Amino acid sequence: MSLPEDQVPYGGPRLSAGRMVGLAGCAAMCLGGGLLLRPMTSSFLGPAACGPATGCQDWFGTLGYGAGSLLLWVLGLTTAANLAAGLGRNTPNRLPTAAIILGAVLLGLLGAALGGGMPSQALPGLGILLAITLATATLGERRLRRERREFVAARALGLTIAARGASSTGVVTVAEPTGRTHRGDPELLITVRYPAHDGSEHLCTRIRFHPALAQPRVGDRMAVRYDPAEPGAAQIGEPLPPAPVPVLDAGPSLAVRLERLTQQYRDGELDAAEFEQARRLLLSGAQDRAALRE
Repeated sequence: MSLPEDQVPYGGPRLSAGRMVGLAGCAAMCLGGGLLLRPMTSSFLGPAACGPATGCQDWFGTLGYGAGSLLLWVLGLTTAANLAAGLGRNTPNRLPTAAIILGAVLLGLLGAALGGGMPSQALPGLGILLAITLATATLGERRLRRERREFVAARALGLTIAARGASSTGVVTVAEPTGRTHRGDPELLITVRYPAHDGSEHLCTRIRFHPALAQPRVGDRMAVRYDPAEPGAAQIGEPLPPAPVPVLDAGPSLAVRLERLTQQYRDGELDAAEFEQARRLLLSGAQDRAALRE
């Protein structure tokens, strides 16, 4: 299965210098936002926990301080998620977004625990969250590496087909929605059967988003480009217009047939009885066809 190029437009380095600096800044923002929550967390522990060192004598000031720290935390989290996503969904250079978000949450909670002076109480919960984050990162990284290999293979196949590819016309045999949508356009799994130059038939599968009002259906024709050296390696192109319907020749009109029949009667090829019988057959056949059209 090849990933469409318009959904995987970039295959550059996943951990560039700019991205690493940006993620480090986001980590500092999340940790700092958690640390700045100290007055609020102390105030929730009760009046005995508040004092000049914690700065939570003023409730309004404490709430404003906490709102600013939460804003810093959320800003670091969302920025980290955007950096992880790269150029967008399905790009091969993205990072495990779910793991990045969990890591940002973990850093914020760690900062809040340290700032509130209760790291030992929060240690079990932070350990569980760390284990979940690592498991999510492992699974996400495995999936992203598989998608990246598919992208590299699709890019190489595209270059090969562009250099020496052959064209064919395929027919959609499977068109199933995957359940995902993007801006109202459904994602479809499409399988196309196409003939190669040697007469053999092959199948090619593609998953991509299609306009909601122009979805390929089973039986539709699709343009296909394949490698003549390996006919099974192909890429599905754009839909083709329906095949023209052949127009059957209805033959001579009724007037022409009657004229020919009359000429045969005049030339003596038919007698009066034969002529009358043939004329009735022609007229009855014309009436039957007219009734069918109605």
